[in-house]
Amino acid sequence: MPIRDFGSVFLSSSNSSHFFKLHNLLHVPSVNKNLINVSQFSRDNGVFLEFFADHCFVKNQVTRETLLQGKIHDGLYVFPHLQRSMPLSVHMHPAVHTASTRTLLNNYDIWHQRLGHASSRVVHHII
Repeated sequence: MPIRDFGSVFLSSSNSSHFFKLHNLLHVPSVNKNLINVSQFSRDNGVFLEFFADHCFVKNQVTRETLLQGKIHDGLYVFPHLQRSMPLSVHMHPAVHTASTRTLLNNYDIWHQRLGHASSRVVHHII
């Protein structure tokens, strides 16, 4: 399947202050579900997942604290409280990448780095 874009994003939970990062995301227009690589997600975020017949948990590897809970829907585990925050980086085809998107991403990346890789909420507040 053709890949249109790729990049990285922060994800946040509406019922927690914890942020998750996803790297090497692929935008494949013909795929209509957001799917994650569990192994990569676990490695990038220091978490592990526990799967049960009708739900799953994302837990901190060190403290074993539950950070996120998913539930089964149409045969897939979904995380209803997980939402996309600001992109860390996006690599798009030049025809798709508008000047305003480039400016916003550049500002975000600059401030994210200047603030010592601060959380998405802090960077949004500064911008």
